[in-house]
Amino acid sequence: MKKLLLTTAILFTGLFMTANLQAQYLTVGGGVGYSTESEQIDFSINAAYRMPNLPIRLGGSGHYTIEDKRGDTRRSAIDGNANVYLMALDTSEISIYGLTGLNVYHRMVRIDRPSGRERDSDTNLGFNLGGGAEIQQGRSRIYTEVKYIFRENDPRTVVSAGVRFRI
Repeated sequence: MKKLLLTTAILFTGLFMTANLQAQYLTVGGGVGYSTESEQIDFSINAAYRMPNLPIRLGGSGHYTIEDKRGDTRRSAIDGNANVYLMALDTSEISIYGLTGLNVYHRMVRIDRPSGRERDSDTNLGFNLGGGAEIQQGRSRIYTEVKYIFRENDPRTVVSAGVRFRI
């Protein structure tokens, strides 16, 4: 019951905040990335809200790492971030920023053996620190980011690039 109440409270808070957002300050997008730990390509979606009259953006991103197949072992991962972007330069043509945030990483492993299929998964929490830039290109903004994710079991550097649209 407590989980249901907490989930409901979070949803209503999110809906209230979303209703009050000014659309010109909201961007959404997607891209691709590369992680040094997994040495795999990932796909991402992201959204950010620019705080009016402040050099700050609040945002989140989700990443899915392409399944890695080695012999009878298959690995994939889902990665989520809640970030604060500190804007060093934010003009209509170019933006340069630092970022920091919280990270949740969930890895799934499946092993197919003659005796049967084994599954395992683990979740790690961490925080990230990095920076990036955006350049205006027509109606969209092309971005690139580099961040280091600090986690106890598997720290990593992630390089990503993509496109964001103002909605």
